[in-house]
Amino acid sequence: MDDVHRSSDSVKVESTSNYYSDGFDDSEDPLFLSDDDFVGDDDGAADALLEDIKEDEIDLLKQKQQDCKILNPTELRQRMEQDVAQVSSVLSVSKFEASILLRNYNWSVSKVSDAWFTNESAVREKVGLLVKTVISCGIVSNKRKIIICGICFRVPHQ
Repeated sequence: MDDVHRSSDSVKVESTSNYYSDGFDDSEDPLFLSDDDFVGDDDGAADALLEDIKEDEIDLLKQKQQDCKILNPTELRQRMEQDVAQVSSVLSVSKFEASILLRNYNWSVSKVSDAWFTNESAVREKVGLLVKTVISCGIVSNKRKIIICGICFRVPHQ
């Protein structure tokens, strides 16, 4: 039995790192290289570009912050009344209707005007304003009143 050489006796384990190694040297793996190991033509232009972008974003944020003003309730009410009066005058609608229009268009006079002149009936339907119809009660005379448009000062076609 002494002549039988056991294979387990002759196996030598050199080290645990070599035992589990796949034979690949990790120091040459590009995933393990540091920035200093790379050779390129980058002269810092990318960093300068990033700094410019960050400065532009900061300037934009500062500009947005400067455009904001906190209004007290009196100032807010004044501005709202001015907007209602302007929309009422330009669109020839009541102040009540103007306030409904402004509420539906986030108090933007220009958005109300643009939408109104693009398609008045669609805007009226969207905000829930009925189209005005003239109902006459009583005696109807043969005399016709000339109605002039409050916006363009023309006589509408009949």
